[in-house]
Amino acid sequence: MRIRIFAPFTQTGVGTHAKNVLDFLQRVQSSELTVEAISHIDADQVHRAVQTTSADDISIHFFPDDAAALLKGKKLLWAVFESSRPPPGFLHWFDTFDYVLSPSRWGQECMVRWGAPADRIAVIPEGVDPWVYHPYHVRQKKQVARFLMVGKYETRKGYEVALEAFALAHAQNPQMELWLKPDWIDGVQSQMHVQFARISQAYAGLPISLVHGILSIEQMKLLYREASCFLFPSMCEGWGLPLIEAIASGVPAIACTYGGQSEFLEAIDGHFSAIPYTLGPIGCAQWKSWYPQSDGDWGEWAQIDPGVLAGLMLQAVERDGQPDALHAAHTIRKEFSWERSIDALLRFIFFKLAKTA
Repeated sequence: MRIRIFAPFTQTGVGTHAKNVLDFLQRVQSSELTVEAISHIDADQVHRAVQTTSADDISIHFFPDDAAALLKGKKLLWAVFESSRPPPGFLHWFDTFDYVLSPSRWGQECMVRWGAPADRIAVIPEGVDPWVYHPYHVRQKKQVARFLMVGKYETRKGYEVALEAFALAHAQNPQMELWLKPDWIDGVQSQMHVQFARISQAYAGLPISLVHGILSIEQMKLLYREASCFLFPSMCEGWGLPLIEAIASGVPAIACTYGGQSEFLEAIDGHFSAIPYTLGPIGCAQWKSWYPQSDGDWGEWAQIDPGVLAGLMLQAVERDGQPDALHAAHTIRKEFSWERSIDALLRFIFFKLAKTA
């Protein structure tokens, strides 16, 4: 058997997912099982993969590439999306791929709700490396509480809500600061979004620091560790990679539970600050242009009240939730490691997919 991973192996969320899948699959290679990496953005690599395709192959794709239709063997698509309605034309995935993998039951339920065949969707969670992101470090007591938020700038991420909430909270307790890493990264370069730069100007007088650039894993570890609390008011996520990394690092978290992150947040219920929300239609013009739905229904996102979020931030400063954060870290590292994720994937391949051959 040959497993081939078609993905962009970059320092993006999907790139991190793909690289970890590749790394842990390669650990079980043998004379009977080989694993190959194919950059789906490299036309030459994709062409060679098509020319050498075999009926014994299992190809795992992180994007629904046209080349997948030219491949032999079994084909899997790992689908991660960020609204209650999957992307336009998603039902055509099932014309090309034998199974669609979702990192969460939430994602699976969204696809089924919009007409996907339930028996061709498998939930295979993403994960976190417990020996990279862990709470075993000296936690320095800070005079000023540092809130950290990480994720490329989009309306969906909730930066506007976070900035407004921080301004409200800071007015009541000035012993806090906000660190943001909102830049766009394509794996090669990093840039600050023009819209974020414009929005953030209104808060220029507050203690807000911006982190720029592509950081190494060691730099990201340090960024998490220096935070007093991780802030994640995202309206919807496919998984929430920065959130799970921060929690695994032992950082107290304030997070919205709507979306793919619900898969791991349910396991630590009561050991992080859950942001209350209501559901409402997506109103972001940019999102609508990215994912044009002909019937005018883009699904829903969580809607968060900045005043409520400010209250949770003030409570976090007062509580300094280290015991809860340590419990959450241990649970996440145990239940959602990449080892467990890839074990679930291999069980699916060998004991489910093989039976349909």
